[in-house]
Amino acid sequence: MKNDAVSRRISMLRFLMIFGVVVVHTPPTASVYEMDGTVWPYITSFFQNGVFKAGVPVLTMISGFLLFFSNGDQKYFELLKKKAASLLIPFMVFNFGHIALQLVLRLTTGRWLGEDLFSQNLDGWMNSLFSLRGVPENDPLHFLRELIVLLVLAPIFGLLIRRIPVIGLMTVSIFFLSNTDGYLINRSDMPIEFYIGGLAAVYKWNLEVLDKFSYVSLTLFLGACAVVSLFQIGSITWLRLISPLLVWSAASLLVNKKIGSWMASLSIYSFFIYLTHAPLMRMIWILCKERMSTHNIAIFTVVAPFVVTILCIYIHKNARAFAPKLFDWATGAREQSKKYQLESYVVNQPERISQLQVLTQNSSKENDSLADSVSESIVSGSYSESPNLVDNMVTVSDAKLI
Repeated sequence: MKNDAVSRRISMLRFLMIFGVVVVHTPPTASVYEMDGTVWPYITSFFQNGVFKAGVPVLTMISGFLLFFSNGDQKYFELLKKKAASLLIPFMVFNFGHIALQLVLRLTTGRWLGEDLFSQNLDGWMNSLFSLRGVPENDPLHFLRELIVLLVLAPIFGLLIRRIPVIGLMTVSIFFLSNTDGYLINRSDMPIEFYIGGLAAVYKWNLEVLDKFSYVSLTLFLGACAVVSLFQIGSITWLRLISPLLVWSAASLLVNKKIGSWMASLSIYSFFIYLTHAPLMRMIWILCKERMSTHNIAIFTVVAPFVVTILCIYIHKNARAFAPKLFDWATGAREQSKKYQLESYVVNQPERISQLQVLTQNSSKENDSLADSVSESIVSGSYSESPNLVDNMVTVSDAKLI
C-alpha cells in the first residue's frame, strides 16, 4: 500500500539522490584508478564512486514502482504522450540548450565547457545531440534517455511482471547484463532496477518491511561503498543493483525527522536541479580551478555541490515566476502550481491531513478540481473548516519520475 509515509520517503529520496548526482559530477571527479596514497582521494571516491552512485539506481527503481503502481503500461499511448511532454521535451531543451551555451562560450571566450565539439565527426555530434551510443553533451541527461527507452518497453516488462515475474526478472537480467541489447540501454543495471520497482508495485510489496533492518542496511551499504573506495574497485554494477533496497531501508531513519521533511519539501526542485546542475558546475569550475591550490580544490569539492544546488533553486524560483508557461513546458509541465503548493504543504505539515497520497497518472478534471479546492483552502487558512475535501485525495506522483 502506497501510503503517505511512503510518499514522503519517495519525495525525500528524490531530492537526496539528485543532490548526490550533483556530488558525483563535482570536479575534479575521483577515479579509483588514480589514487595518490593520500587520504582525500579515498574520501572523495567513497562518496563519488560509492555512496552517491546509488542515485540513479534508486531513482530508477522508484520510477518503475510509480509507473506500474498507476498501471501506466496498460495505458500505453496515453503514457507515451504524457512522457513525451515530461521527459523527451526537457531532454531536448536542456541538452540542445547546453550545446548552444557551449558554442556561445567558445565563440566569445575561446573555452569549451566540455569536449571540443568542433573536433567531432557526424557520429560524435549525433551522440552529443541524442545520446545514441553514450552520454549526451549534458551528460547527466543520459538517465532521461535510458528512462524513455524503458517507458517504451514498459508493456513488455508489464507482461513479464504479471505473467512470469521470476522468469521475467532472470530474462531481463541476463539480456541486459550480457549487453545483448547493444546500444538500446547503455546502463545495463537500469532495466533490472526498473523491473524490480514494477514487481513491488504490481504485487503490492510491503515497502516498510525492511525498516526494522534500517541500521543493518545502512551499515551494509556504507561498508560496500568503503570496499569500492579502499580496494579501488572500478566495476560497480553489483553496488548499483544492491543499493536501492539498502538505501530505501536506511532512509526510514530520516523520513520522520525534521531533516527528512525538509529534504522532502525540496523535492519540487529536484528535476530542475537534475537538468541544470552540470553546466553550472562546469562554469564554476572553469572560473575557480586556475586560482586554486590543492588544499582549495578539496574545499571546492565539498562546497560546490551546495552552491550549485542553491543556485539551481534560486534560478528555478525566478524563472518560473518570470515565465511560468514556458518554464512548465521546458521542464515537462511537472509543476502545476496548486498541486505543487499542496504537496509541499503535506510534506511539511503531515499532521494536518490524515491521508493524502500523491498521484498524477490520472489527472482527471475531477481530481484537478478537488486539488484546486484543497489547495485554495490551505492557502486561505480555511482548511480546518473543510476537512471533507481530502478524505481520500490522490494527486500526481508518477509524472515525477525523478
